[in-house]
Amino acid sequence: RLRGDAGGQAEILGIAACDYPKIPGGTPATCRFPGTAAALFEYVLRAAGTDETRAHLCGVLMERDGADLALVATDGHRLHHADLPFEGTVPAAGVLIPAKAIGIAARAKDPVSFGVAAGCATFRYGDSTLTARLVDARFPPWKQVVPKDESASWEADGHGGQIAALFREVGAFASGSGRTHGVKMTADGADLLVTTNNPDLGQQRSGRVGLRTVRPCADGFAIGFNAHLVEEAVEDLGDNVRMRIGGELDPAKFSNGNRFAVI
Repeated sequence: RLRGDAGGQAEILGIAACDYPKIPGGTPATCRFPGTAAALFEYVLRAAGTDETRAHLCGVLMERDGADLALVATDGHRLHHADLPFEGTVPAAGVLIPAKAIGIAARAKDPVSFGVAAGCATFRYGDSTLTARLVDARFPPWKQVVPKDESASWEADGHGGQIAALFREVGAFASGSGRTHGVKMTADGADLLVTTNNPDLGQQRSGRVGLRTVRPCADGFAIGFNAHLVEEAVEDLGDNVRMRIGGELDPAKFSNGNRFAVI
């Protein structure tokens, strides 16, 4: 029961303390992540799904990959991956962490400790402890969509921001032509060209961006993308992003250091 200064009264319904869900506790931290973990959590989280009817896509996969811990998320249209170094031990099998829990852990300002027990994951940082129940679903076989072969590849060599702006400009022009923000990317030697055709507004042709060719494309290519997804991936990966193209119907891989995106 509450009473206000003006004499008003209010009654608020509650529940008995014994009816409150039991809070998992006591999960030991078996490994420790560096201070860069929060930034990697945030990067991977961008690709996590939001459709709750597809629970297997609404989380971030953590699994051992050599000496690092692989962080993977996908919404079915793009996939983000990052290698996270750690000290200690991690579960032998991969675990699927709710996206919301990863989002909270991404705000940590201190090194993060992590542990898994009894179907729950626990993050500890500073004076805070975050416990989340694991997603009871099977993550898709993500390695099958990562391109293994490349017919051509380029490095931005400091022009990543220019590439992101290129897709932003053309994608805005394409926004009225459908829900996919579809654009076409072609290459002429080391030059990248992005175009779209909007029946209501006409055709938009971007300026050319010079790249450093790592593996030239012998026969040329034209490949379609969602402009927004490419723009966001390139912005996240930075100015020295590398682009790898397999075929016109295959996903493309954008990478920089220990992070990559597949679109």
